[in-house]
Amino acid sequence: FPKPQCHLDSDKKANWEIYTKMQGVDEFSASGTLENLNFTDQLYKIDAPTLMTHGKYDTMVPQQQKAIAAEIRNLSALIEYEHSGHLTFIDDAGSYNDDVANFLEAHDYLKEPNHQKQTHVG
Repeated sequence: FPKPQCHLDSDKKANWEIYTKMQGVDEFSASGTLENLNFTDQLYKIDAPTLMTHGKYDTMVPQQQKAIAAEIRNLSALIEYEHSGHLTFIDDAGSYNDDVANFLEAHDYLKEPNHQKQTHVG
């Protein structure tokens, strides 16, 4: 299906040389420098409120997403968008934006102008 105009516009600004070196030659399986990057065993260290989202038809999100999410001790929500693929913020923009705004508001990220909450994995 055709890409939305906002996606086409961002493609024009992308540095494809760097992207291809990192991701590899296609979108569906990493074969570049990110191929073996996996921090799953570090997820238990995340202590900030966490929102995970993905589209039901996203071929880039591992099927074991729920098991991976269970490793995050402060997971606030795991939302699957019923009518979305990888670009949930485009495919289901209204619901996605509402969910992100509600999450940020619920955790005071919108109320404090110079919010300093940061979590480092490592």
